[in-house]
Amino acid sequence: MPKTISLDRQYTKQTTTLSGLLLEIFGSNDYYAMAKTVGGEITYQPIKKKLTTEIIQEHLDGKIVIGTYQLDQSSNVSWIG
Repeated sequence: MPKTISLDRQYTKQTTTLSGLLLEIFGSNDYYAMAKTVGGEITYQPIKKKLTTEIIQEHLDGKIVIGTYQLDQSSNVSWIG
């Protein structure tokens, strides 16, 4: 008899805000990057803190510019957003 596999999806989290959804996707690192102007040039500097919904909301509101990236075990960037 063939084995039946259920294709029903079950979700445990019920995030309703955009900042909360973005945190679920990008917030697994213990750091993120924040844009700063240095000598008239925009640079991204690492911030060694957990990303929060409040920080993401400030980004969405245009108050700050942040980015996130994933480092592998050799400290090479896997992806950047």
